[in-house]
Amino acid sequence: MENINSANTYWLTFLLAAAALHGLWLAGLLLLKSGRQRGLRLLAASFVLVSLYLVNYLFFLTGFIRSFPHLLGVFYPLFFLIGPCFYFFVKQSLTPDFRFGWGHLWHFLLPVAAVFDTLELYTLPGKTKLRAIEVILSGEWELSWLDLLLSSGFLIQLLVYVAAAWWLSWRIENRQEGLPNQRNAHWYGQFCLGFLILLLLDLACRFIFFALTIDGAVMEMAVASLIALAIQLAGYRAIGRLNDFPAMLPSGLSRENSNGKYKTSPLTLEQIEACQDSLLDLMKNEKPYLNAELKVSDLAARLDIPSHHLSQVLNEGMATNFYDFVNAYRVEAAKRRLKDKNYHHYSILAIGLECGFTNKTTFNRTFKKMAGQTPSEFVREENVSSKYHTR
Repeated sequence: MENINSANTYWLTFLLAAAALHGLWLAGLLLLKSGRQRGLRLLAASFVLVSLYLVNYLFFLTGFIRSFPHLLGVFYPLFFLIGPCFYFFVKQSLTPDFRFGWGHLWHFLLPVAAVFDTLELYTLPGKTKLRAIEVILSGEWELSWLDLLLSSGFLIQLLVYVAAAWWLSWRIENRQEGLPNQRNAHWYGQFCLGFLILLLLDLACRFIFFALTIDGAVMEMAVASLIALAIQLAGYRAIGRLNDFPAMLPSGLSRENSNGKYKTSPLTLEQIEACQDSLLDLMKNEKPYLNAELKVSDLAARLDIPSHHLSQVLNEGMATNFYDFVNAYRVEAAKRRLKDKNYHHYSILAIGLECGFTNKTTFNRTFKKMAGQTPSEFVREENVSSKYHTR
């Protein structure tokens, strides 16, 4: 890596550091947003592990590894966890009833094997490791095709897992009858496909550069840049969906069922999607759900569309109805306020009324339906029950 000129070193250092920090920041956001959607925690773990991979590059690029030679190879086994984490993120997101069991432990055989493979390296004295580091940094270590293949092992494994996740998304998308589930599965498929393409480019660069005997340091720079680009693009793609990450809906709500009702509707699929986007923007920016008297006609008027068209957008495009759609926003607003210190002097009921519910019974019943627990249980789970007085 010392063969990279200083200008490129500074650029690559900045790129890798920014991508690594971005990955860690995104992982934190995903963990905060994960809630009951456990798949997001696996995606967060994937971003943390990719960030560690980039940090490992930085250690060599900056020469930091010389000061701490015992870091040599420490992160290597962890890289084999990226593929399983990403695959199970997609699987759990597309099949909400999926449960990880003993039969899935074989996915961790490679990480365990990598630990045993590097045990000898871990036990070497610091001076021996330092000599190995100097050989790597000087570019004097000549790789064979087998060495190149073995050093690319975790990327090949990751490629296989991402390809499997893409295939799973494609199969599930084609099995869905409901338009929302088709669209959600398609989103995951596109997410996997983008990752897959960048991994293929990464591996192609490695083998093409090696075949053309291009300097190893330049090859590492190109490969690291592609990985940094991948995490940046994936990060922005995921950030755009943090507030409404795709989740599969119950299969009973299918487009086939709604087509009978709306078969004479003039709305096209593109128009339904455009109305849906406008509706989501309205709910996010203007928060009309806080009005307890809100009716479907009021919301349709705000969007400048007929009420029956809005009903079609909700029923066919989002597999829900007006009341469930609006109440889902009210429950989320109540959750935020129940956790907000600025509302600790409010009663639980007062918060429910502020969020658009008309009475305690409706608030409790709807909250339990949407969140799986009553507002009081939610407060106790958040360890803030002592700061509220229930009326």
